Amino acid sequence: CSADTVFLSATGAVTYTWDNGLGVGQNHAALTSIDTMYIVTGTTLLGCSDLDTVQVTVVDVPLVTASADTTICNGDTVTIGATSLETVFTWDNGLGLGQSHIVSPSTDTGYVVSVTNVNSCIGRDTVQITINGFTIIASNDTSICLGYEATLSVDGGTVYTWDNALGFGELHTVSPEMTTTYIVTNNENGCINTDTVVVTIENTCFEVPNVFTPNGDGTNDVWNIKGLESYPDVRVKVFNRWGDSVFESDAGYTSPWDGAYNGTDSPSATYYYIIVLSDGEDGILGTINIVR
Repeated sequence: CSADTVFLSATGAVTYTWDNGLGVGQNHAALTSIDTMYIVTGTTLLGCSDLDTVQVTVVDVPLVTASADTTICNGDTVTIGATSLETVFTWDNGLGLGQSHIVSPSTDTGYVVSVTNVNSCIGRDTVQITINGFTIIASNDTSICLGYEATLSVDGGTVYTWDNALGFGELHTVSPEMTTTYIVTNNENGCINTDTVVVTIENTCFEVPNVFTPNGDGTNDVWNIKGLESYPDVRVKVFNRWGDSVFESDAGYTSPWDGAYNGTDSPSATYYYIIVLSDGEDGILGTINIVR
């Protein structure tokens, strides 16, 4: 095939000389683009010589023309194809057989298409797909307590626009009242890229002690639950081992339980509580121990 290398060799003599600029040597690698006859002359130790010829016939590789190189936005698809007098097309990059394919590369990629003729000569061409614009990556999803803040960030481009009234910028600090999805968009070079950050509001952002000691020594005398100030509608209920209610707070748990029931100190024991953050929500269950 044209552009292939042919390996020439001769035997039967001691020294060998080839024409067509190959020179001395028993073996040669030759590259020719046209039909060529190579003549080798062999000489023995006694000076006797003989010659032989090798006829090299060059077969043209089949012509194949791939689609024009093109530029697409990241995430877009494009159809690539090829034409040839041959009928079987083979593509690299895992595409396999077929005259055309739909591709969506994430990076700049060259696709090579090949065809083969009856002489087993292979013709090739390439389509170069260039990715325009930027691939942006926003910060990870996060969880926060109600009333706390989260920082949103993004990288990979130069100009960013956030929804939820945040506007432009690479960084934003948010404090949503409910679980919220924030979408950031990059629009450059005619290509639009987006990413999202989900900020989840945790419903259990408080610390519930599992023991307190209401013995009047001024230390740990009441059942303080840290973090409930963020839940103004919260209600706390406590029950003894028989299921009798021994404590129920007002909304907000403004007065922590002091271990008493109807003015009488409750005995040292394990009690069961339900914390309801707001109407319509399931209660959070657990145990609390009184130690006197």
